[in-house]
Amino acid sequence: ATKMADISNATVATNEYVDSVKNASKNVSTLADTYQKAAASMSDLANSNDAGYSIGESLNKVSKNLSALNATYELQLQGSKTHLDATSKFYDGLHDLMKNLHDSVDDTKKYRQEMSQLSTNLTALNTVYGNMLSAMNFNKG
Repeated sequence: ATKMADISNATVATNEYVDSVKNASKNVSTLADTYQKAAASMSDLANSNDAGYSIGESLNKVSKNLSALNATYELQLQGSKTHLDATSKFYDGLHDLMKNLHDSVDDTKKYRQEMSQLSTNLTALNTVYGNMLSAMNFNKG
C-alpha cells in the first residue's frame, strides 16, 4: 500500500511537472511569436527609405539574432515535448506494470484458495476410497 502511495505521489508530481512544461511551452511559443513580429517590424524599418544605412545594418543584425534566438527556442520546445512524451510513456508503462502486479496478486490468492479446496476434496475422496476398500476387504474376510 505504501508503494502504491509512493507511485501515486510520483504520478502527481509528474503531472505537475508536465503541466509546468506545457505552460513553459506556451510561454516560449508566445515569446517566439513576439520575436518574429519584432523581427518582421525591424526588417521593415531596415528597408525603409528614411532609415540610414548603418541603422539598417544594425536592425538586420538584430533581426538575425532574434531569428537565431527563435530557432533556439524552437529546438528547446521540441526537446521539452520529446521529454514530456517519453515521461508520459514511462508512466503509462509503470501504470500497466502496477496493474499487472495487482492482477497477479489477485490470481495468486485465487490459486491458493483453489488449491485449498482441491486439498479438501482429495482428503474427502481418500476417505471415501478408504471406506470402499475397507468394505471390500470386510466382505472377503
